[in-house]
Amino acid sequence: ARGTHAGSCLHELLEYWDFQEDTAALVEHGLRRHRLYSEDAVRAVRQNLDDLKATRLPSLDARLDTAASDRHLSEWEFLLPLGRAGISGQALSDIFTRHARTDAERDYAVDLAGLAGQALSGMLTGYIDRLVHADGLWGVVDWKSNFLGSHYGDYTQPSLWRCATDQHYLLQVHLYLVALRRYLRLCATGTTTVSGHLLFLRGIRPGDDLGVL
Repeated sequence: ARGTHAGSCLHELLEYWDFQEDTAALVEHGLRRHRLYSEDAVRAVRQNLDDLKATRLPSLDARLDTAASDRHLSEWEFLLPLGRAGISGQALSDIFTRHARTDAERDYAVDLAGLAGQALSGMLTGYIDRLVHADGLWGVVDWKSNFLGSHYGDYTQPSLWRCATDQHYLLQVHLYLVALRRYLRLCATGTTTVSGHLLFLRGIRPGDDLGVL
């Protein structure tokens, strides 16, 4: 199934899964609870979860069944102070331009300048889908259930980048990284935050980078 209802179901399954336990009961209960149950749906979702746990996060040099094995790190809430000046589209554009490494990143920096509205100030709150870690390296994962097409070829890096920039998922994951870095700086020593990951669940295929941005 597609749409926000199916997306909520997938997010809920991943919130409570440790990427190791058998998924039969979890998937059946979740699909029935969201009124999406069918034998075909069970097979499809279980296969998707099997593919997902075997997916490697290059920056951590670890598979998800290792890096995401602590389900207590799901839906990690943060409060991020934005400072007196706050943040605006133009300020974000300036920062992203300063750190851009590619033409695509520079193009996205230009897009940020067009964000409407006044500067945001005060406290930004949010929930990170999953914190992941391996050997002292940390990252954030955001699950995306977007339907980009019916074939694996619809989930290549250019397609994922286009979706992530159009929907500002890229900005979202950067804010998550700032929150995590500040938290670890306060609470942990000998750890490093290395990257954020957008995982497009419908395009995941172990052994390559399809579905992983």
